[in-house]
Amino acid sequence: MKWFQSFKIQQIIDSIFFTSEGIIMSVILKKIMFSYKQIWVWLSKKQKKQFYLVLFLTIISSFNEAISVGMLLPFLSVLLDVNMLLENKYAIIFMDLVSFNDFENITLYITVVFLCSVFLSGVLKIVLIHTNLRLGQTIAHDMSCYIYKNNLYMDYEESIKRNSSEVISLIKSKSVILTNLFFLQINQFLSSFAICLVILILLFTINHKIAASCFFVFGIFYLLITFFVRLRMSVYSTTLSELDPKTIKLLNEGLGEKKEIILNNAYLYYENLFKYVDAIFKRISTNIQIMAVLPKVFIETFSLIILAFVAYIISLKVSSFISIIPILGVFVLAAQKLLPQFQYMYAAWVQICGSLVSVDDVIKELKIKKYIGQQNIERNFKFESHIKFVNVGYSYFKNEKMVLENIDIKINKGDKVGLIGPTGSGKSTFLDVFMGLLKPQKGDIIIDNKNFLKNDENNWQSNISHVPQSIFLADTSILENIAIGTPLEKIDKKLALKAAKKAQIHTVIESWDEGYNTIVGENGINLSGGQRQRIGLARSFYKQKPIIVFDEATSALDQKTEKKVVEEIFKSCDQNNETFIMCSHRLEILENCDYIIEIDNGKISHKIKLKDFKLRK
Repeated sequence: MKWFQSFKIQQIIDSIFFTSEGIIMSVILKKIMFSYKQIWVWLSKKQKKQFYLVLFLTIISSFNEAISVGMLLPFLSVLLDVNMLLENKYAIIFMDLVSFNDFENITLYITVVFLCSVFLSGVLKIVLIHTNLRLGQTIAHDMSCYIYKNNLYMDYEESIKRNSSEVISLIKSKSVILTNLFFLQINQFLSSFAICLVILILLFTINHKIAASCFFVFGIFYLLITFFVRLRMSVYSTTLSELDPKTIKLLNEGLGEKKEIILNNAYLYYENLFKYVDAIFKRISTNIQIMAVLPKVFIETFSLIILAFVAYIISLKVSSFISIIPILGVFVLAAQKLLPQFQYMYAAWVQICGSLVSVDDVIKELKIKKYIGQQNIERNFKFESHIKFVNVGYSYFKNEKMVLENIDIKINKGDKVGLIGPTGSGKSTFLDVFMGLLKPQKGDIIIDNKNFLKNDENNWQSNISHVPQSIFLADTSILENIAIGTPLEKIDKKLALKAAKKAQIHTVIESWDEGYNTIVGENGINLSGGQRQRIGLARSFYKQKPIIVFDEATSALDQKTEKKVVEEIFKSCDQNNETFIMCSHRLEILENCDYIIEIDNGKISHKIKLKDFKLRK
């Protein structure tokens, strides 16, 4: 064993763990442990039970692997010469322990036990893989659903500050990376380590010199490779985490803004940008796969050479080569079991290191404020009297100029209000604050003599029907878009038709072959701008809310259609005492409003009748 000791194992270990490079390795290990603990805290009780089941199956599978390898020794012994088995001290102890004396059928018994252990080993592997993958699938599913749901319920003010491409990346890609390339790979590493440990203990029991030599060669080989690739994997992990949301962003922009790309002749710009980003992403992903697989080719080649060399050395020291065949057979089978497990551990390590930054992104997302469950699903508040702004101020960012400042206004139930002002004056921000989407940093909003928005803006929003200038349309039918958010089987078709008539779109819809079942296409691409706006108007009529808010909602309509729509709204407001706020640049459309609110530079400059406003102008 002098050659074995000459390698100075302690020096190698010291260089790996106590140099500056070794400190980086230590940091990586600590980060892996920290991330794993964070994921563990997040898991449900059922998932933790599944993990314990995986752990139990791993232990059972490890021992069974060792048994299947160990049973090869008596199996080959009885096939070559039964006396070899009967002279073995361990075999004698075991037979005495179980009171075995049927030596005539010993070959049959050994064969059956060996085959059963091999068969059971295969079955346990299948069960372990299935259980582990199912656990990963449920974790990825739960995390994706949680992140999606939390962003879905997130406050409007918080959500507009987020990058949708990054959120999509977290839901679609990084949550899967966390489970498949981190959590499951750690499980794979632990499973392979357990199998290697038990089999190596068996081999040391059979022949400690051969076992120690083989373990040293293979172990040092993988340890050195791991040591040399750690920095590159850290860089790859960071780069992949940054490129994934960029890829999604380019897909959304390139495929979603087709009109702008055509008119601005931006084909090559987006094509080259996507090629560049995707090429880097694919190249790094491939490099990680190469790093994970490449050692396998070398180790398979050298393992055969080493085994042949060991067999030759042993054959020189024994008189009968037949006597060492069982031992060689055990070591060959053990190598066949161990080498894949060494490779699995190394590949798992590479995948874990390559996923650390993405895992960190998901963990940070799981730690953000929880919005799920904060909304009042009942929504039973009824607007009875008035809403009053008292010295309200709002800014999108801290320490910046107020977009709205010192807003003092009272709007009574049933009022029909026109909202005007130059572009960028704060009209849309005022409406967002009015609807409870944005919370003012200054002042109070009193609803029916209660400071209601600060306590339950979600309940207040149940009274509001909002029609923006840009209408959101889902890629479903006209009917489902009018009653958006309502399951198809629960849609009131009579009410939907009535709403469409008030929006002056019913006749157009009926002229189409599929009628109300016509699919609008992605973002309503199959419809004109005016048709999209009228479906948005029909949606607001379908909801039958006591407060209707139009933010340039009729800008795409011709004057004749716009006039008819507004007349229907005023008629409904008069009949049902509904409150109507309409933001528009067309003064003539606001003629029937009770009064006009003019916003200029974030402040209310006037609240007067339209005729007085015209005279003043």
